[in-house]
Amino acid sequence: MLSSIPYDVTRVAWFFGYPMGITDAFLEDMQDTPGMLGIGLGLAIASTVGGVLTHGLVAHWGEVWPRWVPFKAGKPVALATAIVPALLVSVVLVPGGLQMIRGGDQPFGWGTNYPAMLWVVWGAALGAATLAYYLRRRGTCGYCARG
Repeated sequence: MLSSIPYDVTRVAWFFGYPMGITDAFLEDMQDTPGMLGIGLGLAIASTVGGVLTHGLVAHWGEVWPRWVPFKAGKPVALATAIVPALLVSVVLVPGGLQMIRGGDQPFGWGTNYPAMLWVVWGAALGAATLAYYLRRRGTCGYCARG
């Protein structure tokens, strides 16, 4: 869950004009490209939300809809609602992180690749949390009657 924080922090810093882990020239190039920093901020927010939802797979609050969700409040979360997106994201995070590792040092600074290298850890942890969520919530087998 916490492995996304370095990525999130660098993108938020760039949005607010701090060249954390990148050159000043690269930050200026991003500032001159319309929407680029906004996209980075959106990805950072999505990553933070994804980290919290990762925790939901191992916490009790991830099994029941919160009271502020209309029409679903207090009802159990359907298995597919949690498992399908989590599996898709974990399958994307691992190769994405491996690609950042393969890319190595970049001329623009450590902030472009190094924080995203932790996606490998996050993807593996998300996959494990998804499997644990499924095993915990699957119920009994209709064939062998085991849980």
